[in-house]
Amino acid sequence: MSDDFVTLHIFPSETEANIVKSMLDAEGIFSALFKDDAGGMHPHLQPTRGVTLKVRSSELKEAQTILAASDN
Repeated sequence: MSDDFVTLHIFPSETEANIVKSMLDAEGIFSALFKDDAGGMHPHLQPTRGVTLKVRSSELKEAQTILAASDN
């Protein structure tokens, strides 16, 4: 089992990323958000660079299933 982190999805806003992160948390899947908005001082950079949601590679398939279900 690998603990390497891989990108699940890149979201246009932190709000959207946090919604999916909460869904993953509820299922016991650890995830982490990565964003470059100067420590929150420049949130307008999020739509250009996006907010990356990463999960452990060993949990990627399950996380993809949850993400796909959230699109419905």
